[in-house]
Amino acid sequence: MMILGSTGKPWRGSGVESDHGGYWRWTLYAANNRKIADSGESYYNRSGAEAGIDLVKSTHYATPVRE
Repeated sequence: MMILGSTGKPWRGSGVESDHGGYWRWTLYAANNRKIADSGESYYNRSGAEAGIDLVKSTHYATPVRE
């Protein structure tokens, strides 16, 4: 998985980066470079952030949405 640069510029795909507190966060971008999702929380380990984005990316169009 690629790491976002320190400028925070978006790019197509997803990224994991360290926040100011030294914790890890992920962000998911659409093909038009618009941010469509983020972790909403910090992870203590990079592996936790990577597992979180992998879970989001593994969802399928048929995954049910609950209200």
